[in-house]
Amino acid sequence: MSRNLPTGINSGKIENCQGLYRERIMTEMFNAYMDEPLAIKKDVLNYVNMIIGVDAEHLGPDMMWKYKDPQTGELRALKIDERYIKNVEERLGLKTEEQRASFRNSIRKIYGQKLSVDANYDFMDNLELVKAITDVRLKSDIAGAGSFDWCPGQPHQRRKPEIV
Repeated sequence: MSRNLPTGINSGKIENCQGLYRERIMTEMFNAYMDEPLAIKKDVLNYVNMIIGVDAEHLGPDMMWKYKDPQTGELRALKIDERYIKNVEERLGLKTEEQRASFRNSIRKIYGQKLSVDANYDFMDNLELVKAITDVRLKSDIAGAGSFDWCPGQPHQRRKPEIV
């Protein structure tokens, strides 16, 4: 099926626009699902901070990393979740350890360059990263929700045991 497109517009541009629109819709849906307007932004920044903190010298066996938030100046603690990092990187198509290391180094480099100029830089312009994080979070949340077989909204399922 051929499209009648105005002169100067090709189907590649339209497909690109459709993809960007879908990404924007997915981001807004995720924020609504999390009931927080900036949920995906926070998850992206948490992922970036995990990438930076995973190699920190003072990272203890509990995988907690303390850092100074460049946006607020506050001292924060973040639990490094290596499984989450790996899932995001797999969603990005990074299969080998070399690919993962290269990607992490590029994130660290961008972090150092952008945040020195703009403390509010949030990586939201990296649409592939935003999509991967959104997909991983939605997948894990939906899979986790499936384990609630006591959910009272489902009359055909068991009720949560009551503690007497």
